[in-house]
Order: sequence, then C-alpha cells, then structure tokens
Amino acid sequence: MIDEDLEGGEEIHEGSDNSPTLTGDVAFLQEQPEISQNPPDLQKRMMNKNLQFFLGVLAYPILLIIAGYFFFEIGWAIGNYDTGVFIQWTVIVGGYVVGIVLGFTSGHRSFAWGIIASIVIIPFLIFILFLILILLLVFSDPIPGM
Repeated sequence: MIDEDLEGGEEIHEGSDNSPTLTGDVAFLQEQPEISQNPPDLQKRMMNKNLQFFLGVLAYPILLIIAGYFFFEIGWAIGNYDTGVFIQWTVIVGGYVVGIVLGFTSGHRSFAWGIIASIVIIPFLIFILFLILILLLVFSDPIPGM
C-alpha cells in the first residue's frame, strides 16, 4: 500500500515537469496604488499667491480680532475685566504666531508674509488716515465764505 502511494507521487512529479510553463505579463495581478479619480491636471492646486497675501493681511487679523473679542467676553464672565483682556491678547498673539508658523510650514508662504505685513501695514495705514483727517480739519474752511 505504501509503495502504491509512492509511485503515484512520482507520476505527479513527472507530469508537472512535462507540462508547459505559462508565460506572459502578470503585473496586473500585483497590487497597484489607488489611482485618483481626478485627472492629473485637476489635482490639488495651491491658491493664488496674491489671494493668500490678501487673506493674511486683512482677513486673518479681522478674524483674530473677532475671536479675541469673543474670548474677552468669556474671560470677563469668568473673572473680571483684567482676566478678559489677558485672554483676549493671549488669543490674538497666539493666533498670529500659529498663523505664521503654519503658513511657513504648510507651504503657504504668501499667507505667512501677509500676516507679518499686517503687523506693520495696518497700523501704518491707520496712522496715515489719521494724519489725513488732521490735515483736512486744519486746512478746511470752518465757515464758508469768510
């Protein structure tokens, strides 16, 4: 009985040696990375650099001032006026630092430069507008016809 099983195993081995070998490209059977549904030209593109700068100069500081005021009210409700002011300035300064760091590290350099520029540009524009107002008041004619 054992001899019969041994002979059958030899026949299988001989049959596999004589069988033809399959050839061809089997690369499609290998796991391939998932292909995006979007065409390559519609892949994620960064925003326009001028738009990023504009958002950093005007929109982000306005957002921080609104958030700071909101946290000021919370701080005033929790403690007193000084607590509210401290929380407000912590939120605003922390927001500036976080915005600049995230702008540079995420590749949105124009946004980060816009935030840095807003620290200088916005106070400078307010100062210029104040000077223009003073000049208009000084050189205007208070009573027409005199």
